[in-house]
Amino acid sequence: MLSATQQEAGEGTNSYGTIGYSGPCPPADGQLHHYVFRLYALSISHISGTALNFNDLLNAMEHHVVGTTSIIGTFKLPS
Repeated sequence: MLSATQQEAGEGTNSYGTIGYSGPCPPADGQLHHYVFRLYALSISHISGTALNFNDLLNAMEHHVVGTTSIIGTFKLPS
């Protein structure tokens, strides 16, 4: 059971228009594809909303970001 100070995590709408993780989807021709993972430090404990898309999430976080960092991962389909 969650305490009053804990919040349940939620998932937003992905680029396929559905909720949930779909995994990497690099080009079918085997070219290397880059994935940017960005972490945001916020001055608030959670973002309100249901099934937010990426732009909605960025807009909701706009005045609460105190820091960011990112890492780039690569993936390609086997030849």
